[in-house]
Amino acid sequence: TSTPPDVRELEEGGQRVAALAAYTPTVLTLAGGGGEPERVAGARVSPALFAVLGVSAQLGRAFLAGEGAHGAHRVLLLSDGAWRRRFGADPRVVGRAVTINREPFTIVGVMPPAFRFPDREAELWIPLAFAPGDPLNTRGNYFLQIVGRLRPGVTVARAAAELSRIAARVAAEHPGAGIRGVHLVRLRAQIIEDVRTVLLTLLGAVGLVLLIACGNLANLLLARGAARRKEIALRVGLGASGTRIARQLLTESLLLGVLGGVAGALVAVAGVPALARLAPAELPRVDEITVGGRALGVALFLALVTAVGFGLAPALQASRADVAGALREGGRGSAGISRRRVRDTLVAAQMALSIVLLVGAGLLIRSLVQVTRVEPGFHAEHLLTMSIALPESEYASVARTRVFFDALLARVRALPGVRSAAATSALSLGGGYWGKVLSIAGRPTPAEMPTVGYRVVSADYFRTMGVVLRRGRDFSRADGRGGPGAAVINDVAARRFFSGADPIGATIWLGPPESMVAEHLPPGYRFPRLQIVGVVASERFAALDVEPGPEVYEAYEQITERPDAMFLAVRGDAAPTALAAAVRAAVRELDAHQPVADIATMTQLVRQATAGRRFTVGLLGGFAALALALAGVGLYGVVSYAVAQRRREFGIRIALGAAPARILAQVVGRGLVPVVVGAALGLAGALALSRVLGSMLFGVPSTDLTTFAAVTLLLFGVAAVASLAPAWRAARVPPMETLRAE
Repeated sequence: TSTPPDVRELEEGGQRVAALAAYTPTVLTLAGGGGEPERVAGARVSPALFAVLGVSAQLGRAFLAGEGAHGAHRVLLLSDGAWRRRFGADPRVVGRAVTINREPFTIVGVMPPAFRFPDREAELWIPLAFAPGDPLNTRGNYFLQIVGRLRPGVTVARAAAELSRIAARVAAEHPGAGIRGVHLVRLRAQIIEDVRTVLLTLLGAVGLVLLIACGNLANLLLARGAARRKEIALRVGLGASGTRIARQLLTESLLLGVLGGVAGALVAVAGVPALARLAPAELPRVDEITVGGRALGVALFLALVTAVGFGLAPALQASRADVAGALREGGRGSAGISRRRVRDTLVAAQMALSIVLLVGAGLLIRSLVQVTRVEPGFHAEHLLTMSIALPESEYASVARTRVFFDALLARVRALPGVRSAAATSALSLGGGYWGKVLSIAGRPTPAEMPTVGYRVVSADYFRTMGVVLRRGRDFSRADGRGGPGAAVINDVAARRFFSGADPIGATIWLGPPESMVAEHLPPGYRFPRLQIVGVVASERFAALDVEPGPEVYEAYEQITERPDAMFLAVRGDAAPTALAAAVRAAVRELDAHQPVADIATMTQLVRQATAGRRFTVGLLGGFAALALALAGVGLYGVVSYAVAQRRREFGIRIALGAAPARILAQVVGRGLVPVVVGAALGLAGALALSRVLGSMLFGVPSTDLTTFAAVTLLLFGVAAVASLAPAWRAARVPPMETLRAE
């Protein structure tokens, strides 16, 4: 993130970058076009953003350079979805007047359907403009993201070196408050950064399942070829050529591939849309996932290649049939050592691939369990949340917004079934992050000023959220308007900035020393000083698996900067959703045109925080279960075929006095030999895979012995069950039936 002055420095000094643009996600209240006012996700962007991204409007135009100035900024771009939903896809929408946050705006264009920036939720874009004296337009507020387009022939490394030189100059001119460094990442990599490992892992899982299925197919074809040795030998003896035999067997394999591919395509057409609906929102372009002609073509092509490729070896083997050997009576029931080794090798490979998938799924399942056990720093039960963004046109001052929320909280607290209610500018797992530079009185100015998460909270916030007070006190009535400034910090901030010393009573302010940013402040301006009065438990803000950072809470009654939006937290006696209608009514009583958005229980937000992990675990777990089932079926088929080939032998041995239990143990033991080899190879492969999964794990080492041991036991259990049924049949061969055949 960056500050507005830093963005201007980079724009003016960068010669290797063709254009730079800044943006920040926001939520806007849209009225006009029919329907009630609604809260819509959007972004405030530099006018150059669309040129940087190389995107033009499908209707109208994008922003002009001059529309980044305050006063000329009241223009609006619609997404294709908002245009269709709110304005009925009216082509005359360009030039229409609407209100954004109750200020007049003019629609100047509609973006293409595929345009989703900075995320798929964004539906409105307005210019990034600052009024004179806007406190956000200073070096102390880091909230802007930057995107740029390099000039032709310029590498990322050269552009980064140039921008780093600019950053070093700005840092020297503004010690402690300048640019903190430049790190360039390609936009495509940035978009898929969080899901790249997940997608590659799932792609690898699909490949492993395909290989296991191929192993089953190869074993099936080998077994069928062995069973048809006499038939093929007779046909060769009657004059059929080897090419003719191979062509027939390949045709049969191809038919299997076609039938399997068509069946799989039907399953995909039915199942992929349902699977896409379960996918997490952070998956790029998840709403565009469909089973198109290209995907079906690739799937069918792979099915055919698999069928032909793994049917080729059995076909060639059968085409070189030994006519005399196959027709000899003694050849009956002989599977051939070489063929048995091939089948055992295929079983071992299947088991190895299965154990790789099982270990990966097991590690992710254990990580998910660890995430769900994380203490979030608050109590989610019976807690209802929502967001309210008051329009600046009618609530321009802090005083007016304070009057509104004071009245709203009083009404909500009086509702039946409400235990407590509070307002906050940032909600854990719900958004609204605001970063601030932190200064501590009596400390030398560090070379790099620390930043903290900043929240504005009303009275009763910590009690409503269930945040534990570690030390000191909560905000009180003495911390109201006109009283000495007070702040509460979390225990991460206490440890990081006070090194075990008691922070209670220390004086801080949210900004660099005034001397560093004097050119951006009114003459004689001084950041409000705050005295730390309490330390609370750290709340997990970004995600349950992200360690909390240092945070500072300030009493809502004492703030001087107006938050763009506030979140309401209401704790009730029963189901929190039952309170939603009553809270909405309380808002309408105060302002009939004020929408309420993002209504959700905190339990839902906690569940959404693990949605991505649960989706990944579900998919990989499903692939692992399918792989294990395929490997088990493959082993069952191999052992069953071996038993069928040796049925005469088992009957004779039983007739000669062999114990059935001994035969059963021998068959099971013989079936487990390739499993042991496959398990050893699979564990080695799983060890390598676990290092790749390291970034996806939480609270579990990549070499977790419990997972490796449990997976190994599961594999041997399935293998034993798969071998037991054929072994039981071998041990119960009727001796008289065999002797009569002799």
